[in-house]
Amino acid sequence: MRSASSSDPRRELMSALRGLAVRLRSLVRPAERERDLDDELRSHIEQDVARLVAAGLPLGDAQREARRTFGNVAYLKEQSRDARGFRVVENLARDLAYALRLAKRQPVFATVVVLSLALGTGAATAVFGLTYNVLLADLPVPLPPS
Repeated sequence: MRSASSSDPRRELMSALRGLAVRLRSLVRPAERERDLDDELRSHIEQDVARLVAAGLPLGDAQREARRTFGNVAYLKEQSRDARGFRVVENLARDLAYALRLAKRQPVFATVVVLSLALGTGAATAVFGLTYNVLLADLPVPLPPS
């Protein structure tokens, strides 16, 4: 009988699905994820402070030293957000929300932009279709080369 080890495909699948669920939850509830991240970073700093106070440093000096050795909190937050893996989707959602706000503010400009994009896409599709049918498609004859 096979033992349950870390190379078990079912365990790896479940671990991957749990990671995906956490990432998707962070997309749906970003404020909760940010609070969790803040709490975790604060917890690390507090543990360092407690360790330094136990080693004999005064509280104020221990807090300063813990923050200094911990590093730039904002940078670490950015690294953590990037490690989540959905940074591109988060940025896309934020950009789309910004674009919709601008479209509400200037509806005529938004209409002109959308119509221009539609016209350009339609023209490119028509030219490609014509080029394909005239130059690239096989002729409907039994032996094309002859």
